[in-house]
Amino acid sequence: MGDGAGKAADTMRDERKETQAARPRKRIVSPRGFVAVGCALVALFVVCELAGLREHVGCVVQGQTGGLMALAGAVYLAAYAGVVLVAPVLLLGGLLFFCALLVCVRGDRPDS
Repeated sequence: MGDGAGKAADTMRDERKETQAARPRKRIVSPRGFVAVGCALVALFVVCELAGLREHVGCVVQGQTGGLMALAGAVYLAAYAGVVLVAPVLLLGGLLFFCALLVCVRGDRPDS
């Protein structure tokens, strides 16, 4: 009898591990996750701007390779591209995703 209970406990542990591994993916692929990633990109850009990395973009544009200044310029350019291109898409996508979820939930309810 003890053997069957042990197998059931192992199965439950395995299922719990699988659901815990899948949770972060569910949290990111949601309206809240889209908005959170968009806000994180904006926060990263603000930190880069406050750190003064904008001054080092010229190193990247002029083609200087290597060095800390070129890396700082590349980080700033990536953060800028994230704010200008990716963050608005994520924020609008989160809004549309939220609206679609509202429509789907309303569509499942029977009319009274």
